[in-house]
Amino acid sequence: MVGKKLTTTLGALPPSQGPQVIHYHNAPPTGASPAFGSLPQQTDSAAGGSGSGTTRVVELTKLQEAALMGFCGTMHRSDIPSIWRELLNAPNTSDMRTYILAAFKKTREELQVDKSDLTQFYFDETWLLELKKFNFAPGGDVLLFEWLMKGISILACTNWTTEEVCHEEEDNEVYAATTQTRTEEQVRRYNAKEVREPPKEWSKLKSLFNTYSILLRCLFTMYCPHFKATWAVRNVIAGHNGQREHHYSTNRGYLSKLLVWRVLVDSRDFFSKKLMPADFANAIDFDSIAGRPRTKLAQVALDAAGLQINNLERMDFPSKWKNEDNNRKRPGGELGGRTGGGPKDWKGANYDGGHKGGPNFGGGNPSQDRTRGGCKHNLGVPKEVETRLGDTLAQIRRRFTRLSLKTVCQKGSIQLTDLPLLSGYTDDQGRSKVCYLGLLGMCPFDETSCFNILVPEKDLTSDFVRKFTAKIKPCLEGILGSNGQRDHGAGSSGRR
Repeated sequence: MVGKKLTTTLGALPPSQGPQVIHYHNAPPTGASPAFGSLPQQTDSAAGGSGSGTTRVVELTKLQEAALMGFCGTMHRSDIPSIWRELLNAPNTSDMRTYILAAFKKTREELQVDKSDLTQFYFDETWLLELKKFNFAPGGDVLLFEWLMKGISILACTNWTTEEVCHEEEDNEVYAATTQTRTEEQVRRYNAKEVREPPKEWSKLKSLFNTYSILLRCLFTMYCPHFKATWAVRNVIAGHNGQREHHYSTNRGYLSKLLVWRVLVDSRDFFSKKLMPADFANAIDFDSIAGRPRTKLAQVALDAAGLQINNLERMDFPSKWKNEDNNRKRPGGELGGRTGGGPKDWKGANYDGGHKGGPNFGGGNPSQDRTRGGCKHNLGVPKEVETRLGDTLAQIRRRFTRLSLKTVCQKGSIQLTDLPLLSGYTDDQGRSKVCYLGLLGMCPFDETSCFNILVPEKDLTSDFVRKFTAKIKPCLEGILGSNGQRDHGAGSSGRR
């Protein structure tokens, strides 16, 4: 019994009975079982026995066995880790935490992972109770940002400080003591866990993948497809030590966030597919089960090995991670423009593709269509903008791959503040956040490095387009009228 002792990853001691991840070979007794996800303990007296009050062991139901067999990638219930019987019979979450950490320690030794290469994780009360209910993928395969910490999630293995653990324990005590008095809003706040951000450094990302992989193996065995694929990604990350480590912190940890997101998407899709007992009835082997849980991380490992950033991107990547630090004040020399040449992490990185920065770091692939400027931060020129600017824009896009908005405005003798505002695309001070160059298909940056917001065509109003094109067209004509010569700075990568 752990009591009030705070148990962390590196300080856990196994309980006296020594719960470990081993396979039990005697089939659990059949008969009446609790409903799926509802696991009350029973005593002999409650079951009509002698009334001695001794506790009966709660066994896995048929549904739970089938679900675990699917996640473990096996046809035999004897391959289900015995830790699940221990977790179901644990009298409280403190004991559950101890059981998991004891199995975690044994698995870590089997995988030969050093203690120093792990995160200091802590499983909170809510997470443990959801685990006991077999709620591995809340919301099914729909991945909501607010639920990223719930279920089997790599973010559940992030670092906890001692202070955070103490606060969590205090919150749990208060919550337990107010069972009859708390309001619905208080319950919502308690269950709404803050989503932790992925690490931005190579060493911390490797520790996170180590911890998550070990947790997967001790809960779902070494044959779990999601574990094997995650471990393959982990091996790729570990193999990038040395000269390649800086890629994971480049562009404010964009690569690290992409890999974490791909694992989150895969885990939610994988653990949302629970097999039923009938799925195993006529199956020849596990691979012949059509609806079995599958993983899609194999290609992710290959793309990560080659640092193919564009292949790792997904349309559903969280905007809260994408826009982080976009408005921070950069130190001298890191700003874009004729002298800076774009942010250091954008221009200086080399991603095995033979060109600087990679297409998702603003570098631009020479093999891309030059009319797009080799950049990512554009959705194509809106039809109304293209109609109003006509041949002027077409000539600009043929002659230049990039433009500096500041230089464009100077050619028309206007200020940046003369460009129109668009409702919903301003900051707290009322300044425009519209990426005007993106509307021309000429923004030299990508979604993670541009200070401004790319406006989709559906959000544009006719009044805004009319005012914008009226202001910008004389500026573009001024650039074209410079005797056919490219003006100094007109094709640079400066920001506004």
